[in-house]
Amino acid sequence: VTDMKHGNIQSATIELPQETIAFLNVKHPLLKDVRLRQALNLAIDKHELQELIGDNARVVGSPFPFIEATSTYSSDIEGARILLNTLGWRLPADGSVRVFEALVTPRSKSKNTAPSTPKPTHSSSTELALTIDLPNQADLIKVAELLKRRWSLLGIRVDVQAHNPEDLLQNAISKRNYQVLLWNVLLSPTQDISVFWHSDNTNNQGLNLSNLTDRDVDQALDATKTATSTNAFEAARQTLSNMILKQTPAIFLLRPAYAYLLSQDVKGVRNMRLSRPSERLLRASDWYLSTSWKWR
Repeated sequence: VTDMKHGNIQSATIELPQETIAFLNVKHPLLKDVRLRQALNLAIDKHELQELIGDNARVVGSPFPFIEATSTYSSDIEGARILLNTLGWRLPADGSVRVFEALVTPRSKSKNTAPSTPKPTHSSSTELALTIDLPNQADLIKVAELLKRRWSLLGIRVDVQAHNPEDLLQNAISKRNYQVLLWNVLLSPTQDISVFWHSDNTNNQGLNLSNLTDRDVDQALDATKTATSTNAFEAARQTLSNMILKQTPAIFLLRPAYAYLLSQDVKGVRNMRLSRPSERLLRASDWYLSTSWKWR
């Protein structure tokens, strides 16, 4: 980079198939009910998230970094509070953290009742408390603090714990006893997300960090691999994305972006969407300093 102090610089944005994801452990007693996971998702203000990280990333709403959900997302903090109330998590008049109050529902006399929602495994007077575990990285700590602030508005006690990345991942895939795991995920060049969402990867050191086991999701994953045309492949990926979002096993937050700083004298610089970091100089052959005319 030359003449930075004189402002004679330009930047080129590089985007990778990478996402910042808050994985919700669906096997944890507190997070088994999809409605509680939905409440956590509803509380997140993506606009506030964008303001927090600026131009260094883009907000996302899909397990695939470069496609969005078909439905429009909007934050609904009041709707999230109502969901928690219906689940029995009530805010005491003299407190700021919700506690569980057992709900009594009338028993239906009909034998053909709809499937029941998961029965709570927590006792009455249990506080609604969550721990966010994450690697000790500055960008992720900023995101975790935003999650903490938003979830605190719901009446949830939130603790943020930063760890050595290698130790955290090893502990996560071996013990799987965390509640919320915040992580930067870099997909393979093919953007195959099976490693994070197939049921087979919930054990044996697998990277299904939400511990989601769903037959329909598994079949949708398989459909993305057997598609025989571009249109069929894109449709299969969109179906899979929406299917995962319906289960709310994670909150998809950001797609980090990186920037090259170059002198304004360098021409032919363009923004790039790459498959892997090693491709960052893929189009460097297009860069030039000047052009001239000559007879041929």
